[in-house]
Order: sequence, then structure tokens, then C-alpha cells
Amino acid sequence: MKLKLIARERPTAVERRKRNPRDVVIETIDLQITAIEHSKQGKEFTVERERYVNVTESGRDRRIKSTVQAKPKPWWWVEGGIHYIQPRFGTHLIELQPEKATIEAGKSLDDVIAVLKTLREMVTKGELDEPINAAREKAKKR
Repeated sequence: MKLKLIARERPTAVERRKRNPRDVVIETIDLQITAIEHSKQGKEFTVERERYVNVTESGRDRRIKSTVQAKPKPWWWVEGGIHYIQPRFGTHLIELQPEKATIEAGKSLDDVIAVLKTLREMVTKGELDEPINAAREKAKKR
């Protein structure tokens, strides 16, 4: 029997749990679209987040993990009647071109949704892998 030898390390448990950066960005884009649709209807939109809370038990301070409802931070804003978008990986901007991370979307929230859907398609096709990975590396350094 011939053995096929390769130079490869076994991934650590932490590496196996990490999500694909594309999936993270796609999920966040979908979240942004849902938040816009809720705001158009005048509804408040929140998501479940895990936070650490300080609790005193038996005279000792402890930090415990708690689930809270939080409003997602919008990627878009309005200035001078024009909507702008800054796509992000976590808290770091995804620069679509060097030093350019802002997209001029248009005059309505429907234009913002259209731009977000276009971004989603680009991410799905892998066209933004390089900028996403650059933002991911910045997030790691923090």
C-alpha cells in the first residue's frame, strides 16, 4: 500500500469553531436589510446579544453571561438628503477600494436596500473576499 504524505497541521478546536468571514458579512447584511424594513414600517428592531453583567452573590462580585435585546448599529446614515453606507466586518470598515469604504446609495431607504442586496451578491460570489479579509485582520489585531 502506498501512503500519500502531505504537509498539513491539524486545525485547533478554536479554528474549527470560527465562522467563514463571508457568512458573517452576509448575515450582517441581511440583518441591516431587516432593520431598514422595520424602520420603514415604524417598528423597533432588536436582536439577542450576549453580554457580561456584574452580579453580587453572597458578598462576592461575579461576571455572568446574560442575554439582552439590543438594537443593531446601522451601516447607513443620511446627510444632505443622500443616504450613505459603510459596510463593516464587526467594528471595522470594509474598504472596497483603498481608503474608500463609503458608498453613496441614493435618496431613499429603498436605494439603501438595493445597494445592500448588490453587496450581498458580491460577497456571495467572492468578489469582496480580499477587502473582507483585510478588515478581519484589523479586527484580530485589536
